[in-house]
Amino acid sequence: MKKFLALTVGALFVLFVVVYFWRVYSLPQKYTGPVEKITVGTIAEYSTLVALAQERGYFANNGLQVTTVEHASGGPAFSDLLAGKADVVTAADFVGVLNSFKTENFKIIASIAKVTDGFELVARKDKGIAVPSDLRGKRIGITKKTSGEFWLGTFFVYNNLLAKDITIVDLPPDALEKAIVHGDVDAVLTFEPHIFNIQNVLGDNALMWSGQNGRSMYVPLFATINLAQNHPATVERFIQALVDAEEFATNNKTEALNLIARHFNYDDAYMRAIMPKFKFTVSFDQAMLISMEDQAQWAMQNKLTDKTAIPKYRDYMYIDALKKIKPDAVLLR
Repeated sequence: MKKFLALTVGALFVLFVVVYFWRVYSLPQKYTGPVEKITVGTIAEYSTLVALAQERGYFANNGLQVTTVEHASGGPAFSDLLAGKADVVTAADFVGVLNSFKTENFKIIASIAKVTDGFELVARKDKGIAVPSDLRGKRIGITKKTSGEFWLGTFFVYNNLLAKDITIVDLPPDALEKAIVHGDVDAVLTFEPHIFNIQNVLGDNALMWSGQNGRSMYVPLFATINLAQNHPATVERFIQALVDAEEFATNNKTEALNLIARHFNYDDAYMRAIMPKFKFTVSFDQAMLISMEDQAQWAMQNKLTDKTAIPKYRDYMYIDALKKIKPDAVLLR
């Protein structure tokens, strides 16, 4: 009996040692080299992994001092990138597509979110709108140079509408909310949190349709050429911090959601409304590459550029960092 107890205690001790060292060495290891400063342009929950990495100290663990600058949409964020005011920005894939027709001075270093129904068309019933065909002759608000422009175009295709059938009103995201609430426009195609806010105000007077029609929108990380080409180790540490944040969110879902809510000051109702729309993962999907090519084709057909050839988006993608840190997440062919 004593021998059995001794063996049991010994086995438990060995198990404890194995688990202890596994936990120690599987946790993100603190970087001990020089600290580097990075400015990152963010867009609320679309940059959730950036927020988690900052809150959990993963950037600091990887030798990075990250300053975030919040933007209302991807267009202004990308402008900061090209102006040298940011090293990395989050923006929808379509924002990168539009800019690719004008410059090659950026790289995509990963995607950090895939969004379903992030864009929706919200209409006022009291404007005589009950079905999509009722939008003919109406005023529809969008924010140009964002994904809203592309998703409105695809909404027209799915619903047999033509751009000439409606009047487009170009407004910033916050102004779109006010315009539809005050009745200055009949409908808007916009993204969260504006969808949620409009629905709360209009209540039963709001009629909503998916703007994405089941298609996914990707949220890439766009970096300067200088960062990607001249500071590869910095990009690796930045990506590592985001992968650490993703792993934390995967293994600690409740704690991660609570942390996200506190970081953005979101209430439970909003969290319940938006979180099912998002999949937060650091990746390079072939589907994102195909989606960007489709968007480029649409932009050319709709005269948003005078270019006649689709840019080679594979050449814009800097995969070295993610391939080293999380190789199974690089799914490009």
